[in-house]
Amino acid sequence: MKRIAIRKLVKPPRWGIVWFPEFSAQTAQAIVNIRQSFDPLAGVLPPHLWLVFPFAAHLNATQLTAHIRRRTARWPQVPVVFSGIRNLKDEFVLLNARTGAASLVALHDRLYGGILAPYRRDDMDYLPHITLARSADPRLSTVRGTVDGPNDGSRRDSAGVSNDSRTIFATALEMAEHTLSGEYRARLGHVSLLSLGGEGVHLSPHHRVTEVARIALG
Repeated sequence: MKRIAIRKLVKPPRWGIVWFPEFSAQTAQAIVNIRQSFDPLAGVLPPHLWLVFPFAAHLNATQLTAHIRRRTARWPQVPVVFSGIRNLKDEFVLLNARTGAASLVALHDRLYGGILAPYRRDDMDYLPHITLARSADPRLSTVRGTVDGPNDGSRRDSAGVSNDSRTIFATALEMAEHTLSGEYRARLGHVSLLSLGGEGVHLSPHHRVTEVARIALG
């Protein structure tokens, strides 16, 4: 009984599964430039597409790597075309996956089977994308090297969002639409298992992120 009680007190490790798309050098640099200016997580994670969102579970890297290999066995490598900038609720600027999006959704569903079924998030639709920018959340953001804290003297709306934050977000959206107005190709050839610091379903710039394994498809 004591062992069970102790186990319950130990916080489970946090994990996630992503794809790191590989673009041409010019496209990759354009994405990096936008994220470095407008995404607080740019220094934590390279440009990425979530396949399994952050979750906490008493599972280890060996179990999760084996799960990924089982679920992706004979999964074909897929060409993916990213095009179109999306403003999601004035909170995120996204580069959408177009061609190949259905395959990404199918892979997302596949990975959430088996031992990961209890961790599937049903609170939102899964739309494959790369996040380019996010609004300046006072709790997380270090956009442009500043912290938008509650006592910074800026005016805020009823949701606690400052006018400065809205201006920064509008600038990010405009820059993304201007810089990434074409089609950008990558090949889904691998997925990566990440070990994540912190708790909950979100990341912050202060969380540790480690690529534990990269599993080739096909």
